[in-house]
Amino acid sequence: VQRLLRQRRALPPEDDELLGTVERAALRVLTMVNLSLDLFRMEADSQTQILTDGLLAFERRNDPAAVESMMRAAHSIKGAARAVRNEGAVALAHAMEDRLSAVQKAGVAVDEGLLELALRCVDGLRHLGHDRPDAAALSARLRQELAKPANKPGKPAAPATDAPVPGAASYIDVED
Repeated sequence: VQRLLRQRRALPPEDDELLGTVERAALRVLTMVNLSLDLFRMEADSQTQILTDGLLAFERRNDPAAVESMMRAAHSIKGAARAVRNEGAVALAHAMEDRLSAVQKAGVAVDEGLLELALRCVDGLRHLGHDRPDAAALSARLRQELAKPANKPGKPAAPATDAPVPGAASYIDVED
């Protein structure tokens, strides 16, 4: 197509018309992709607010209902991220969903360390939704922390670390 675009002036009328049709179709596809990404960002913003509110409610009154709403929010982000192929957000939301499930089902202790990690994960999901340059490394680091064994009641959470993860891959899947 690029070669044809460069030689457009030399095209016969039927090829010129075909090229115009292809250009309009490509523009429509790009518009749809941009709309999909905008919808993902709106969904991510909405659901990360639910996660933040739930974490703050849980911190104040250890409300089990807050865990259920946070699990649904993480699940919604995971689905929306999957639709736009944002694998970093899919993986981080899935890891959060798993940890919240452990809190709900296995009685994992929720202490200040886990709440801090969860809030950092929410920030990471926001970054992933808005194409921030450090989002991939942040996502990888947070997933590593979430993958650590869950704490049983009464045991303190492992301290958070901000050390960079070497070789963290970009979350944007670009095909050449």
